[in-house]
Amino acid sequence: PMETLTNSNNLWRDIGPGSPARAQKFLTRSGTGVTSSIVRCNTAYSTLDAQWTAEIDADLPLFAKGAYPDLLDTIAAQRLRNDLGIVAGT
Repeated sequence: PMETLTNSNNLWRDIGPGSPARAQKFLTRSGTGVTSSIVRCNTAYSTLDAQWTAEIDADLPLFAKGAYPDLLDTIAAQRLRNDLGIVAGT
């Protein structure tokens, strides 16, 4: 229900695991291109869930450098990780 999403502390967890009765267009990056397919929502959720941490880790230095431009990349990334919990109130 919408109340669950409105009050969620973990939106990704609460939208999952996706319905096996519904499908969606799913884009996959392959080299320099993108392929498109139709997959069940629960399959899309599981696929994205498995990639989530790696994608965040890959993008974190870029976002961290924007937030803390005077820090070294690794220090900025760690600081952003620490500060996100404070900002999110978790």
